[in-house]
Amino acid sequence: MTTLLAVLCVVAVGRWRSIAGLLPPRRLPSPDPVVVAGLVSVGLHAGLSLRGALATAADTLGPSAQPIRRVLREGALTGTGHALAAATGPLAGLLRRLAEAERTGAPVLATIGAFEREHEAQDRARMVERARKLPIRLTVPLALLVLPGSVLALLGPTVLELLARAIAP
Repeated sequence: MTTLLAVLCVVAVGRWRSIAGLLPPRRLPSPDPVVVAGLVSVGLHAGLSLRGALATAADTLGPSAQPIRRVLREGALTGTGHALAAATGPLAGLLRRLAEAERTGAPVLATIGAFEREHEAQDRARMVERARKLPIRLTVPLALLVLPGSVLALLGPTVLELLARAIAP
C-alpha cells in the first residue's frame, strides 16, 4: 500500500514538473509610473539625490521594481543620466523625463509634477470617455431586463383582473 502511494506521488510530481515546464514564467506586475513618480518626489523632498530617491522608491515597491533596479545598476556603470535615457518599458516616459531634467539642469521636482499632472489629465479623459459610453452600454440591459419587468409590474394586475372577470360568470 505504501509503495503504491509512493509511486503515485512520484508520478504526480513528475507530471507537475512537466506541466509547469510548459507554462510561461510568471511576470511580476510593472509598477505604476505615477506611483513611482510620487515616491521619487517624496525622496527628493526629503533631500535625497535622484539616484537615492530612485533606490528608495525601488525598496518601497519591492519585487515589482525590477526596471528601476536595472536602471540603477546600469547607472552605476554608465552614469545615471545615460541609464535613465536608455530605459525601456512602462516607466520609460518618466525615466526619460528625469534624464532630460538631469541633463539640462531643470528642476527634477517640477518635471515630476508635470508628469503627474499629465497622467492625471489622461486618466481623467479616459474616465470621461468611459462615462460617455455608459448609456450606450446600458441600453441593451435596460431594454431586455428592466423595461419588461416594469411593464409587467404596471400592467400585470390589470390584465389579471380582466382575465378574472372574463372567466368568472
